[in-house]
Amino acid sequence: MFLLIILGWYFVSPAAGLAWTGRVIEVQNALVLTVVHENEEKKVRLFGIEVIQPGKSMAEQANKYTTEMLLGKEATFEVVDSGPEYFFAVVTQGETIINDELVRQGYAWVVPRYQNTPYGIKLTSIQANAKKKGAGVWADKNGKLPLRATGTAQENKQNILIKPRKPLFTF
Repeated sequence: MFLLIILGWYFVSPAAGLAWTGRVIEVQNALVLTVVHENEEKKVRLFGIEVIQPGKSMAEQANKYTTEMLLGKEATFEVVDSGPEYFFAVVTQGETIINDELVRQGYAWVVPRYQNTPYGIKLTSIQANAKKKGAGVWADKNGKLPLRATGTAQENKQNILIKPRKPLFTF
């Protein structure tokens, strides 16, 4: 059991991944970035968070915020995982961790699957403060977020340990 917890932490801890820098040339839906790294375009999705789907006012605000923070700028990408379409990363621009800031401003919330991981615990704490302040999506106390934003107790219990997937890509 202890080994599974350690392995789960390793595969979702930003420090465990590959880190590289690149220039952001496009922002899509506040979460997906097109980045130029060593003269090659790469797609990066911000790890551990979700935003309101496009078409809603808050989605536009989230995209504007991410664009202002990153577009045309150099950033550091700590790759946590990879998929067929993107690298999943914790993104830092200067001293600002963008994933954290989107949650802090109420533009994003923690994906329930990651709430009990070391990085997810940090994000969940930031999210609790955003809720308390009524920031962004938390402004409407009666508003409902998609189920994936709140999760169920059973979903959260099942996702405490993250099973490792394929190894990270190398550059």
